[in-house]
Amino acid sequence: MTGMPAMSVPFGHDGQGLPLGVQFGAPLGGEGVLLALAAQLEEAAPWGTAPGPA
Repeated sequence: MTGMPAMSVPFGHDGQGLPLGVQFGAPLGGEGVLLALAAQLEEAAPWGTAPGPA
């Protein structure tokens, strides 16, 4: 609604195996910062490697 860029990225799972996420926002024109952050987060902890529900 504000026109400001935002992204939601995976952040693991809770104790019951449900997926968690976190949202980041940036000022207008800050899409590049968000994409760079997403790339760094995925490199540090690749998405899809967290254990799912048992």
